[in-house]
Amino acid sequence: MRRRPSVRLSAMRDTFKNLAKALASFLFLLFAHKASFFFYGSDFTVLLLQAWVAGSLLLTVFFIGKAIRINAVIPLILMVLIELFFIASFQSASKAAAINGSFAGFLRQMYFERCRNVYFDDVNNFRYDSTLFYTLPPGDHTFSNLEFKTRYQVNQLGFRDDSVSLEKPEIIFLGDSYTMGWGVEKPETFEDLIEKELGRKCLNAGIASYGTARELLTLDRLDLSACRLLVLQFCKNDRLENRTFVEHGNFLPVSDVEKLKSSGDWNYLWRSYFPLKYCYVSFFQLCEQVKLALFASQPPTLPFELEDQEVEDFFIILRQIRERFDGPVLVFNINEQHEPSLIYQQFQQHLRVKPMDDLRLLPIDSFLLPQDYFVIDDHLNACGHRKLAKHLKEYILGLQL
Repeated sequence: MRRRPSVRLSAMRDTFKNLAKALASFLFLLFAHKASFFFYGSDFTVLLLQAWVAGSLLLTVFFIGKAIRINAVIPLILMVLIELFFIASFQSASKAAAINGSFAGFLRQMYFERCRNVYFDDVNNFRYDSTLFYTLPPGDHTFSNLEFKTRYQVNQLGFRDDSVSLEKPEIIFLGDSYTMGWGVEKPETFEDLIEKELGRKCLNAGIASYGTARELLTLDRLDLSACRLLVLQFCKNDRLENRTFVEHGNFLPVSDVEKLKSSGDWNYLWRSYFPLKYCYVSFFQLCEQVKLALFASQPPTLPFELEDQEVEDFFIILRQIRERFDGPVLVFNINEQHEPSLIYQQFQQHLRVKPMDDLRLLPIDSFLLPQDYFVIDDHLNACGHRKLAKHLKEYILGLQL
């Protein structure tokens, strides 16, 4: 027996109503995704955002299920299974020796975008500085992520080292989170290992996210009277800061303290877990990847290569470092997750055209392997620090300081 037109019309109206409700719920979710800065400021607003995201996601899926006339329990079960799948994937990946392929990249992107605790964005782990934007706050701190939990002891100048190391260090290490020792204990860092093996006083002046420009400015605060070697670690992330510094006539504009606080609030907002977080993060990340696939003009190619101006920026700042310190300088580059790059070759080529006295380059791509990095996080693990310390030590011994 055929349905009467009025019955079919009523069913269509119900379908459109449910689709409209699903769209409204999705718009609420989209607002939370795009305007999360409205929820900064307190534990209550953070909980409100987390409840908002989970609730609007649940309602969106629920009303879509009603619109296509399936049991409402089925999409909810599916979401729970997806959430459990990502939880298990992160846990198993963090314990594996290595993971590869597109899914590994997808997990890492999720971690970087909405799951990772960033040290300098943790409200307990930064101190505003009008010249450097921030340093580490003196004292003892704990820093943790999916694959590690480490202790930080910070001296009065804001470096992850003791106060004694500030007095006439013989070797000074400048760099970002790789030098600071992100993810490893202080005795496991390559700087600390070199200090113990060489028996020379070393200072670890590395701070997460610092580019070469801030490393130059950091040098102005250090005691160089007994320094016999400066070790400078470069990362491709230094490019933007270096470009800004050179563009402004060797001056680095620094945001105010509210910008730093806002960054810390964002980190606080997203670093903790809440129900259906992975469903939410994976959905928007997948949408972003689809958009890039459809509209991106040219995907990034490997090996990574700096632009000519970015190479020049680095050496402009390096020459200013040489004006402050006339002893030997050792430069090396670390790539994220062992990403292949041409940075070492580019630096070599620059020095062939514009040589600099007492400057050495150390290639590390030949001995650092994927297993020397954390699986999900992009930093060196304890094994990677040991390898780096071994090769740096051999190189330093060859300098006969």
